Amino acid sequence: MEALKLNTEKNNQQFKSSNKSTSERVKETYTEGLVFGICSQIGSQKNIVINELTKTLEEFGYEVVLIKLSKTITSYIESPKKQSGKTKKYLEYIQKIETGNSIRGKYGSDFLANVAISIIADQKKKHFSVNDEKDFSKIKSQRICYIVDSIKHTEELKTFRDVYKDIFYLISIYTPREERLKHLSIPNLSQEEANELINKDQFEDDENGQQVRDVFIDSDFFVRIDKSTTDRVKKNIQRYINLIFEYGVETPTMEERAMYEAKSASVNSACLSRQVGASIISNDGQLLSTGWNDVPKFGGNLYTSDDKNDNRCFLKGICFNDSNKKEIKEFITNEFSKNLNLEEILPKKNSIKEEEYLEVNKKISNFLEEILETSSIKSLIEFSRSVHAEMHAIINAGNLNGDKIKGGTLFCTTYPCHNCARHIVASGIKKVYYIEPYVKSKAPILHEDSITDNEEVSDKVQLLFFDGVSPRRYLNFFNKDRPRKKSGVSLGGKLNKKDLYPTNSISLQALFYLETQAAHRISDKQNNENAI
Repeated sequence: MEALKLNTEKNNQQFKSSNKSTSERVKETYTEGLVFGICSQIGSQKNIVINELTKTLEEFGYEVVLIKLSKTITSYIESPKKQSGKTKKYLEYIQKIETGNSIRGKYGSDFLANVAISIIADQKKKHFSVNDEKDFSKIKSQRICYIVDSIKHTEELKTFRDVYKDIFYLISIYTPREERLKHLSIPNLSQEEANELINKDQFEDDENGQQVRDVFIDSDFFVRIDKSTTDRVKKNIQRYINLIFEYGVETPTMEERAMYEAKSASVNSACLSRQVGASIISNDGQLLSTGWNDVPKFGGNLYTSDDKNDNRCFLKGICFNDSNKKEIKEFITNEFSKNLNLEEILPKKNSIKEEEYLEVNKKISNFLEEILETSSIKSLIEFSRSVHAEMHAIINAGNLNGDKIKGGTLFCTTYPCHNCARHIVASGIKKVYYIEPYVKSKAPILHEDSITDNEEVSDKVQLLFFDGVSPRRYLNFFNKDRPRKKSGVSLGGKLNKKDLYPTNSISLQALFYLETQAAHRISDKQNNENAI
């Protein structure tokens, strides 16, 4: 208690002669530091984004430090992987992926994130001569931005957000598959190897494996890079940084507004599988409708919580699509087992023990289960009771706005399934933007004649990855915080970039404490491993 009293008196003396408000004093205890995470699919040209990010931040007076997690992974590789019939570059990629998986399995899925955070904390300790917690008050704000390249697992992303809160920004970089294949083929990879790497990088069943697909969709900024968009990428990165500092006046693009409407619509869904939202705008940007996935009701539209006779699946406690797929698999398995004549496979049945015979039967059943589990039966979607978000939006647009839908654009939080795709084509919609890939969709195969992912092709419906501010940060960026004018005159871009603070910030000392916890986490994991 006495120590608390002394500290309070010391702080009072420190601010006694200051005319600053409490708000101004509190602000001085906050950090100007920023942390960016990069999530990119293998083969994407992420350096275009990193270089432009560095250049723009330097204009705001920031020192930029790049932390490459691949360096940590490489430090755990004792000798190069060797395998006949594979190129050296392919083996390097595979070994890094496998070593990263091994590190997560051994030390925890958040280990690589903790390593990056510890690097940041160690730089602060060294700069401010911090030895222990009593020296935390030495930490001062620095205009430093750390760029972490790159985040591949959901636990890594969660750790960065837990520590850095709103001063952490994830940028997801998308490049069409064909462009990535070309880029990967440059360093002497075969087409087969490039395809294998792209599939492995996207998602692995191992819980410690790469989960780029899941990290990717939970971004703050989405960037699309292909051969025709380099200049647009640079302009967008500059705009994103302007938003972080509220430099000038930036308002949402038509695409950002429409995707936010789609995301907002998705929260209406009570679907047990996933929440999906959609919106449709006319060719002049007018919002025509929104939609979400859920069960239809008599008289039109979908059930909501306002309906007294709500008959959605969650109230019945079962997903009908999953239960029907399970019945199909059970039917096939039972019929196979019932009609399988093991005597033809094992003619000497009488010469083997009964338990051995049963073991063979069990192995055959398990093998069949594995086949069914990896077959397209698992991807069946036609037994769902829900109207899909895209179809709901199309129906609503037709009811409310008639033929304005023709030539319009649909925004969907998830890539359209092949059922919705054909109706999108038939409706006259010319362009679709999405965020989350949907691997079950056969749309590009079934409708190759009318669907494309190439934005340069104008005689097909374009299915394009969304490019812009993520819906999760929409209100945070576009709700103005600072005054836009002074004495009736617009401040615009007249402010000095190097004097501006980021609109989001957190306490210096609290942040440093959280960063040191990451270092403790590493030590604990390594000590536990050594003790085993």
